[in-house]
Amino acid sequence: MRNYYLEDFAVGQKYITAGRTVTESDISWFAGLSGDITSLSINTEAARLSEFGGRIAQGMLGSSILFGLWVRLGLMDLNGIALLQTEWRYVLPIRPGDTIHAECEVTQVKPSSKGHPKGTIYVNIHGINQLDELVQEASMIYLIKARGMY
Repeated sequence: MRNYYLEDFAVGQKYITAGRTVTESDISWFAGLSGDITSLSINTEAARLSEFGGRIAQGMLGSSILFGLWVRLGLMDLNGIALLQTEWRYVLPIRPGDTIHAECEVTQVKPSSKGHPKGTIYVNIHGINQLDELVQEASMIYLIKARGMY
């Protein structure tokens, strides 16, 4: 756990997460937990007949896994205050058996304009599969403590 503060981040910093293999069980559990029971994810026969030729993970399952991989880096474990904004783009399907990881880059660091000991960092996340293909990408804005904040 690194517990970075705002001042510890700089534009251009890059982080690569560990990989995570998406399983059939992940897809089924996510369907039950979220209610996202689209046929492409839970109906093997319907998915086989689709343009994808088989089951695919729910988009939000992929997003959740990639976000979790970012969080596992521990950079803001105690100093992150809030996720203010996020935008996801789904590029390619994630299939059962795919191993994905996140490549993350800090694109902007902004201290509070009101002199408070906090600020925002902007992070781009690229979800990459085992074939080195971009499957998802995200832009996130975090509110984070600066040094001197209690």
